[in-house]
Amino acid sequence: MQSRDAEADDFVHARVMTKRPPTDAELADLKFAWIVAKHVKSNAIVLGKGKMIVGVGGGANEPNRFDAHRDAQGG
Repeated sequence: MQSRDAEADDFVHARVMTKRPPTDAELADLKFAWIVAKHVKSNAIVLGKGKMIVGVGGGANEPNRFDAHRDAQGG
C-alpha cells in the first residue's frame, strides 16, 4: 500500500540537470504541473503551459510513462 504524499513541495532544494536552466515562466509552469501531478495516479504525465494544463496521461490505464506521455499529447 502506498502512503499519501502530504508533504509540501520544496523547490528550494531542486537542482537543474540540463545545460539550459528553465526560464521563470517555465519554472512557474513546472511548479503548477507538479502540484497537479500529485493528484494523478501513478505514472503521471502532466503537460502544462501558461499555468494551464494542456495534457494529462497516466494512472491505472497506462503501465509506463512512455504510453502516459503519448496519451497526454493526445494520441
